[in-house]
Amino acid sequence: MSFLRQHNKQIFIAATLTVIVFLNAWQNNTFLEILISLPYFFFLYFLMFTVGDSCIVDRWRKKIEYDFAKALIFPAVIIFLLYSYILLNGGNPFTQTIFLLPSLLLIPTLVYIHPQARSGKVNWVDFTLIIFYLLPLTMVNFPENTDLPIGGGGFDSVYRIAMMLCIVYGVVILRDLKDVGFEFIFKWKHLLIAVSSWIAFYVIIILLGYATSTIGLGDRDALTFSAIFGILSILFHTAIFEELFFRGLIQNLLQKKIHQTEVWKKFWIYGVIIMTLISLWAGYSLKGGLQWFIAFMTVILFILAYFLEKRKKYPMGTYTALAITSTLFGVVHYHSGLIIYIGLASLAGWFYGYTYIKTRNIFYAALVHALVNGARELIGFHFL
Repeated sequence: MSFLRQHNKQIFIAATLTVIVFLNAWQNNTFLEILISLPYFFFLYFLMFTVGDSCIVDRWRKKIEYDFAKALIFPAVIIFLLYSYILLNGGNPFTQTIFLLPSLLLIPTLVYIHPQARSGKVNWVDFTLIIFYLLPLTMVNFPENTDLPIGGGGFDSVYRIAMMLCIVYGVVILRDLKDVGFEFIFKWKHLLIAVSSWIAFYVIIILLGYATSTIGLGDRDALTFSAIFGILSILFHTAIFEELFFRGLIQNLLQKKIHQTEVWKKFWIYGVIIMTLISLWAGYSLKGGLQWFIAFMTVILFILAYFLEKRKKYPMGTYTALAITSTLFGVVHYHSGLIIYIGLASLAGWFYGYTYIKTRNIFYAALVHALVNGARELIGFHFL
């Protein structure tokens, strides 16, 4: 009973999501696919809402301390779940690049189990870890499908959940970075901030869209269960994943690094120069008009960050880190091939990051992200 009392919130959330997935998946997947997937779904989402919980984290940290064998248990369980899921669905996890997954998923644990890696100050090892963990796991094409259920129609995949769980475990529990924000805490105030950020973003881009004749508002379909499920899928498949890395880790660590150096203007100058040059390259390397738009958005966001830093309402470097991360977030959408989309992604990144600053919680930033991505279903927003 003590386990149930201590984890009742996590059990309730995981069970609710599991029921929602079942209601959506049973028409599009075989009974066997659902039977295999649901226990994995429940357990993985239970862990997702547990691994960042502040009360539980403290207990886990005390049990692990600097014991290497104990520290390996959690990532080993995650790797076992991933491989067993592939095997149960008829795949072979021991072929091609999929065989490299265990070594990649173990990186956060192997780095942060060492006592010297747990220093209070942020160092460049933290950023190097993110790069060497994130890039291989997102840019390498692993052949095995791990969707939940395997036939599709679920919130996420075992593979992506495994990535998030392993990095959160390493950073939050072993690294002791408590303010990543990977803990769901419901507050009406935070919900209001998220919704207000979403509305403010759309007011701005509708004005920009009509001024540049690139955005329109059309008819939208009725808000059915499928449409709502689609937005939830965005929330859990894309938004939480991206907000964890861009806001909970990169923006968070960068803000701490700038604050430690006590020279935010130096970071601001280098940031605006580098990101403007990258934005100019991105804009003028793509076909179409408005090549200046990405660089324009970059400069606007850095100017806004400069004046907000001068107000000193938040710790030094907060808004400089926000500007750098937001424009970087926009540039990584270069693959879309749409200049207006990249520029607006930078602006969206600002609102996601602002929500994170105000709530210190990536779930609310992810909610804004999901609402933005679900604009076609919600308000009929589309590019012309």
